[in-house]
Amino acid sequence: MPTVKPIQDVMRELKGQALGGAKVPHGFSNPVLHRTTGGYVIAHFIYTYTRKQWEDRLVPRPSVWLLADPVTGALIREIPCKTLDFTDQPAESLCRLGLPEGAAPTKETFDALFRRFDLVRQRYADTGILDTPTYRAYLRELLRQVPESFRPYYLDLSAIR
Repeated sequence: MPTVKPIQDVMRELKGQALGGAKVPHGFSNPVLHRTTGGYVIAHFIYTYTRKQWEDRLVPRPSVWLLADPVTGALIREIPCKTLDFTDQPAESLCRLGLPEGAAPTKETFDALFRRFDLVRQRYADTGILDTPTYRAYLRELLRQVPESFRPYYLDLSAIR
């Protein structure tokens, strides 16, 4: 059975490829699994912002999303939301940056989260079946670690809630 590439390595590579490699200020979401007609893939959303928006801590909703192979992490497709949107949130929506009340995620928090995500991916690679309970636990914990205004986008992009 193939061994999944660690999600932190995948994210590093995808961030470099995002937006065609353009050097524009942008945010890159944590990974979720997204269901396509061919099965499950890694998915991220991306939002771009100006310096003023960053300083005001209020950025536009995601404008691009991308899909990657669930085992290798290779980029499959980058999709502008204007072409095909993954959410029904209004196009003019803004997202407030900042951690949720009481959240202070650490590197260790995300290391543990990503190990769980990789476990789900490895089980999927080995069996072709999504480990739904473990994935749901990952998603629940992830949502506690991200700004509240971004949570609807994670849920809309995710395969399972």
